[in-house]
Amino acid sequence: MIATKALKNGRRNGQASGGASTVAKKQKEPEVQRIHIVAPQMQQIEVVVEQLGDSTLIQHAFSEKAWKQMEQQQQGKTKVKARPPRNPKADFENAKELTKDGEPGISAIRFKCGCVDVCRTVTSLPMTEARRAIFVEGKVLPLKFKKCIMRTDIIRLPNGAPDLRYRPEYHGWSVKLRINFNSEVLSAEDVVNLLSRAGQFEGVCEWRPGKSNSGTHGMFKVTSVRNSN
Repeated sequence: MIATKALKNGRRNGQASGGASTVAKKQKEPEVQRIHIVAPQMQQIEVVVEQLGDSTLIQHAFSEKAWKQMEQQQQGKTKVKARPPRNPKADFENAKELTKDGEPGISAIRFKCGCVDVCRTVTSLPMTEARRAIFVEGKVLPLKFKKCIMRTDIIRLPNGAPDLRYRPEYHGWSVKLRINFNSEVLSAEDVVNLLSRAGQFEGVCEWRPGKSNSGTHGMFKVTSVRNSN
């Protein structure tokens, strides 16, 4: 009887051991998970934007002369001197944004910034996503306009003291934009509508709605769109 039980126990143990060995053999090494990355689906459109109503364009560029003076002062190469007499005509010319050919222009990045900032009014597109989805080609784009006048404005310095500014004001202005966008995120229609909202609610340059509570300058509308793919 004892021998018979031992034999049965041995068979059970053998079956158990063999089963565990079989399971161990059936276990496979984990498969390597490969990722699949696709190229960005970029598209391009050409857009012309024009002045909205009587919303003229006011510029106030930081002149090259001012850059050099600041750089020399910070490096200790020059001492801070008394402010020289104002030259309104020179201030007016230095406040213009110029193309590489020296012609009146406007920075392309202003329009991208407008599209990103106006996303505050669009619940379906976060600003961080818009930054990565929209790109305006160029640095300073040629600006078309009917006339440019020198305007004089009284502004307040950080210390509260009043000061004068002489700046260019463009009437009847327009500019052509070449916009690249990620079609996985936005359609061409989305980009045009976003740009239109930027023109209405944000504007560009000085005294624009997006910067000043009383700003009504730099507003624009989209007048033509062409797919350039």
